[in-house]
Amino acid sequence: MIEVIVSFCIVLVEEARHKGGESICNFYNPGIMFENRKQCINEKKLIYFQTLHSFAFSTLGLQEENIMQPFHYEDLGKKLGIRVKYSDKYNEEETHFLTCNNPYFQMIGRAINRDVGIREEFDRNEHDRKQIRWGTLKHIHDNFLKYKDNYKLYDFNDIINNVLNKVPDFDVVFIDEAQDLSPLQWKLYDKLKEKSKDVYLAGDDDQAIFAWAGADVNRFVQEPAKEKVLKKSRRISRIVQEESNKPIERISGIRKQKDYLARDHEGECKYIANLGQIDLTKGKWLILTRTKNQLLELMKQVRKKNLYYQSNKGKSYKVRLYKAARLYTDFTFGPVCV
Repeated sequence: MIEVIVSFCIVLVEEARHKGGESICNFYNPGIMFENRKQCINEKKLIYFQTLHSFAFSTLGLQEENIMQPFHYEDLGKKLGIRVKYSDKYNEEETHFLTCNNPYFQMIGRAINRDVGIREEFDRNEHDRKQIRWGTLKHIHDNFLKYKDNYKLYDFNDIINNVLNKVPDFDVVFIDEAQDLSPLQWKLYDKLKEKSKDVYLAGDDDQAIFAWAGADVNRFVQEPAKEKVLKKSRRISRIVQEESNKPIERISGIRKQKDYLARDHEGECKYIANLGQIDLTKGKWLILTRTKNQLLELMKQVRKKNLYYQSNKGKSYKVRLYKAARLYTDFTFGPVCV
C-alpha cells in the first residue's frame, strides 16, 4: 500500500504504531524534523529519523572529511583560476547542495540533483548565456570529477547513488515534503518503496518552490497512490488563506485540485517594507522567513534594537542577563510585555 497524503506525518506515525509496525523509517524536512522527533515515544526505535541525505551518509558509514566541503570547492576554483565562494556548509533546509555564488557550480549542482548529464542540463537553456559558456562549463565539470577522484571525496549527492544497493528492509517508510524531492532523491524513494511494506508520502504541490534547484513536483503529483487530503488547517486564518490563494491560482502546469479550509479565525494580513514599521516591544512575535539567510539578517536587526529573542541557534542573551534586565525594567518602569 502506498498513500500520497497532504497532512502531517506525525499523525501517520501513530497510525503505523496501531498496525504494529516495528521498523519505522522517517525522512523529514530538517526544519520540522527535530520538533516532530520530540513527539516520538521511543526514539531508540526510530534510528532512521533522518533526511534522505543523512540516511545515505550514515548508512554508508561516512565521515565529514569524506564529503566535499566549501574549502574544497574554493580550492578547486583557485586551481582553475575562477572565483568560487560558498556561504555555508550544506544547506539541506533549502536546496540539498552547497549554496554557491558561481553560476558554473550552480549548474553542476543542479545537474546532479536532476540526475542528468551536464550537457543535458546546459541544453535546457535555463541559464544566462552571458554567464555560462559550454567550453568553460565542461572544463570545470571534468576537473570537478577529477578533483573528487584524486582526493577520494564524495559530492553530498553522490552518496544517494552509492546507497541505492545498501537500503535495508523496513516495515513503514514516511517521507515528508515530497513535493521538493529531486529526480536523484526519487531514485532513492523508489528503492525505499521496494524495500518497505508500507510507504507514506506527505506533501503539498502548492508549496513546491524548488524547481529551480531540480525538484520534480510532477513526479509527486502523478505518483499512483491512494490519496488522503488534509481538509482544514489548524493554523491558517481566513485572511491569510485568501492571500495565499492569489499566487496559487497563477500556478501553471499539473496541479492537484483541493478544497482546503482555513481555521475559524479571521486573522489579519499587512504588507510591510521593513521591521521598523512594527512595534516589536509590544506582545510576542513569531518571525518566519523563506530562507536561512533572510532569517539571519532579521536576527541582526532585532539584536540592534536590543530586543530579546530565541531561535534554533539559541537565545540572543544569556538567560540570567535577560532575567536581570527584566527585573530591573519592571522595578524601574513597571511590568512590560516583551
